[in-house]
Amino acid sequence: LYILTLCPTVGLSDSGELAAVCATLGIAHPTGYPIYTLLGRVIVSMMPFVPPVVATNFMSALFSALAAMTLFAIARLNGASKITASIISLMFASGRIIWKEAVVTEVYGLSAFIQWSAVLALLMWHRGKNPRWLLLSAYLWGIGFAHHMSTILFTPSIALIAIVDRRRLNGKLIALCSLLFVTA
Repeated sequence: LYILTLCPTVGLSDSGELAAVCATLGIAHPTGYPIYTLLGRVIVSMMPFVPPVVATNFMSALFSALAAMTLFAIARLNGASKITASIISLMFASGRIIWKEAVVTEVYGLSAFIQWSAVLALLMWHRGKNPRWLLLSAYLWGIGFAHHMSTILFTPSIALIAIVDRRRLNGKLIALCSLLFVTA
């Protein structure tokens, strides 16, 4: 659905700047969006037959769709039926603000994908025994903060799960998570 409604040119706000930055490996306004820029450069290089802004518009649609799919996985992990999880993810994906940002060159689809992926990894750790999920969540959390400060809004969920699972945490695991978070 995003592809069918994809903006064919430069959208409002930061679209032109972000598309130009991805095409030239420049630096956008603060925070600079380095992860977005590098991924955008890859997408622009993979789509040489379209203008850079169309390629980066497509990238926004791709990451917004991936965010909705990740939310579907989170809902399923929490016991939702396939139908309920589909409704949840479709409601997210078709929300006015999400859709508006998904069809133009903008950083929010990637932000949502990173943030939901960090939550999914954290829930996988919470449900199982493998600390690798916690380490992945910490790394994704760090990437999320490097990409966009809206990641801070998910911090209470991280804190809540950490409090619930505090018996499974030890000094070594906390140190590794901190290192992965900071180095991201």
